[in-house]
Amino acid sequence: MQDITGTQINETPALSGRRIQLSLTVAAAIGIGSAVLGLAVLAGWTFNIQILKSVHPGWATMKANTALGFVFAGATLCLLQRGTTTSRVLAVVFGAATATLGAFTLIQYFTQLNFGIDQAVFDTAETTLSPGRPAPIAAFNFVLLGTALLLLDTREGTLRGAAQLFAIPALGLSYLAAWLHRFSQLAL
Repeated sequence: MQDITGTQINETPALSGRRIQLSLTVAAAIGIGSAVLGLAVLAGWTFNIQILKSVHPGWATMKANTALGFVFAGATLCLLQRGTTTSRVLAVVFGAATATLGAFTLIQYFTQLNFGIDQAVFDTAETTLSPGRPAPIAAFNFVLLGTALLLLDTREGTLRGAAQLFAIPALGLSYLAAWLHRFSQLAL
């Protein structure tokens, strides 16, 4: 059995062919779900459909750049499953785009510079300090996930294992942000 990069995996009871295939299927489903979510939000921005931009009326909208990050990360995860040279090159491009989007957003937060990327896709009518800018935690997670996705594409086992060191904190931060957001909504 081969992993997503084409490297031969020695099957053990813990890594049977069925389990490997199931994990690859789940990864592809997560990638598709992420990309579809991002595309739905972008459609919400394109056609001004509020329910696609925000889960609940009155709550903050998902910014267009955040939706792009979801599309980039989801596409990367799906493309890594294919194993062809073209799909691997595209996966590197989208993975790097995910990390770069997050990095440039964080640089804007830390330096108070404005690169113009926040409203490059959609000009929002927001009057906030940084209209259209993804939240700092979203930007940081895109850096972590983009890096993890790039590491998954390597043939070096140690580097692929290091991908978990980037993905697990992103999962934890996402869970924490969702929990805090939900808690703040209950308190209102």
